[in-house]
Amino acid sequence: MGVPRGRYRTAGPDPSRIATRADLARELNLLRGRAAAGTLNVRVSLTDLAERVDVPRSTVHAYLSGKHLPPAEVLDRIVIALGATAHEQRLWSEAWFRVCTPPTSGATSTMAVAVELATVLVGADPDAAASRLAQHLARELRKLLAD
Repeated sequence: MGVPRGRYRTAGPDPSRIATRADLARELNLLRGRAAAGTLNVRVSLTDLAERVDVPRSTVHAYLSGKHLPPAEVLDRIVIALGATAHEQRLWSEAWFRVCTPPTSGATSTMAVAVELATVLVGADPDAAASRLAQHLARELRKLLAD
């Protein structure tokens, strides 16, 4: 039979395709499949992943089904547990910002992101939250200066 080609081939995980919670869920599930490559499993089980990231199985299910957006800190733990490289981890982090950033422009967008981050990152490591916010603000500033 051979390897599927063209539109029938399953693409691997690609954080650049993420714009919504549903996109995030789809790509995380592709990452679960890649992490299970070489095993007899189709993908890493929810139970195994929940144990690896120290989050209840039902919560991991809510994230991987797109029902809830994981906090940035938990997304980092998930992608690390699924074998993402350091470069891929950065791409997943950027994808998380795209999901939680409303599609507006200018200062309104930056303020909305700051408010969203304050809400989503409650309980996360303050230094990690500050670092993520600084990265996002730097990107927004570069966009504004480019226009």
